[in-house]
Amino acid sequence: MDTDFLDECFSETRNPDINIFNALTTSEELHYVAKSHNWDCGVKVLEWIVKSPLCSEATALMLFWLAQPYYLQKYELDAKKVESAYDRQIIRLIRTIMENFQNGFYQKTHINYDPQSELREFVTIADIPELLCEGSKGKEPDIDPHRSVGTNVLSASGSKLEELIMNCKDRMDLYRIVYHNRNLLDCYKQILESTYCDKGIAPLMYWRIRTRYSNSRLDAMKDMEEKVVGKMNDKQCEEVIRYEPKSDWENASILQAKWDIPEMMKKPIGPPEIPTETSFNRLR
Repeated sequence: MDTDFLDECFSETRNPDINIFNALTTSEELHYVAKSHNWDCGVKVLEWIVKSPLCSEATALMLFWLAQPYYLQKYELDAKKVESAYDRQIIRLIRTIMENFQNGFYQKTHINYDPQSELREFVTIADIPELLCEGSKGKEPDIDPHRSVGTNVLSASGSKLEELIMNCKDRMDLYRIVYHNRNLLDCYKQILESTYCDKGIAPLMYWRIRTRYSNSRLDAMKDMEEKVVGKMNDKQCEEVIRYEPKSDWENASILQAKWDIPEMMKKPIGPPEIPTETSFNRLR
């Protein structure tokens, strides 16, 4: 395989030559072109690849995830309804890949691809416990930071933030801390343990932390989520302060998915199993 030739013809050009592409003869060549292509140069050659009978399952799956499907879930799977010309092309690309996968179109080869690292990069609203998306009814909160329990409510962290939480005189004090402070992840347990934490404050804390940290500190985020859900399910947790989470989940780049990513697109692709004498015996 002449990789220099493939790079020259396909990696950085906006006008690839279909005749040169049609002269390619192996799945490995298509995989190399797909992996090395600069998406800023358009997706024409990628469209050729996913429609080619030489395309391997691994190559198609790799292109599906490189197309960032989580981002595109905010659109309908109908390119005509998408304003951006580039996004319309990507929608068509991933639709082709999904349809071809479902029809068993792609080649099973020795080429590998595992999408697991991609699965952890994005969160949609479907991944969030429903309880944290419902909001709470109650008294309209007073978010004036000047009425908080301390002057450094925005930037307090560590022991200073713990002291602010401990000195809260009522629910509104705690609500203002959670609403304004930028370092909640290190003190979320203390907030949830406060007698003033209710069904408005707990989800507010969750969404403020999710907005701040997005998809980093994943272990701490998961633990925090579980404990917030536990607090919300506690019968003694009251619904006193009003909270509507929608604006916060939008700020946290949480997507309301309009279509689902098929489970088959989330599984790794590896070499097909070579039948052994043992496997033949099992079939007898």
